Amino acid sequence: MAQEALFQFPPLPGDLQSTDLCYVSRDSLSPKEHNAPVSKYATYFRNAFFLTADKEVEIATGLTVAQIQALIDAQPKMLCDKTLTFTFKSGTHNIDSSLYFVGFCGGNLIIKGEPAIINTSVADIESFVVLSCSSDVLIDNFTFSSSVSYTATTNILNIKNVNSVNLENITATSANFNNFGRFSFFTCQGGVSTCTFNNMDRAIAIFDSSFIRVFNTNSFSSNTTDIVSSGAIGIYSGDILTDGYTYNKLAGGALRDQATGWL
Repeated sequence: MAQEALFQFPPLPGDLQSTDLCYVSRDSLSPKEHNAPVSKYATYFRNAFFLTADKEVEIATGLTVAQIQALIDAQPKMLCDKTLTFTFKSGTHNIDSSLYFVGFCGGNLIIKGEPAIINTSVADIESFVVLSCSSDVLIDNFTFSSSVSYTATTNILNIKNVNSVNLENITATSANFNNFGRFSFFTCQGGVSTCTFNNMDRAIAIFDSSFIRVFNTNSFSSNTTDIVSSGAIGIYSGDILTDGYTYNKLAGGALRDQATGWL
């Protein structure tokens, strides 16, 4: 999905024409525009951009990526103090390209499964991309898997420029990730809790001045390392070094383990 979708209008209702909207703020209006009820335009713009009550959008199994993306893009971006929840129904959701959650502002954005499995049927694609959100974001109760073998380093979750984001109850253990998968944070702050990672390139990759706390009984099996780089900070509340787990701290990164201290 192109980033232009951040600025797209939802479909106009049948009694509003795009040519009418072009004249709303002009001084010289034709008789047709003078007679159009102003409240009609106000209602359209309010409903198009502002969430006025908590809302849940259910995503059934069997939908195509295009159908799911259309549901996501149809929602208001300005959440104000409300909560917008995308609930992926229980079962397996097969995707052949990435799903984008872009430009949600204020309030709470919840992306959750009942639980749900997000399975990629094409190699080396990102499952979820969460981009440029000032909402508090929660991604919860998913298993990420693939039915094809990955061949290149790939962000299974790509989270970029998000003020506050938390991953909870996430599992990624598919052998088909072939040590190429990452859960990546770029310019974010947030946390990772009660997650299970295996067969990943970097279970958690923290970049670009991100601040991520990893806590509360995460499970990191062999063949997973983390990377912290480019002014980012990772804080680990458990002594996961004792599990044979290794860190990869690059220049500019800071990493602290509860038992060992700053590494």
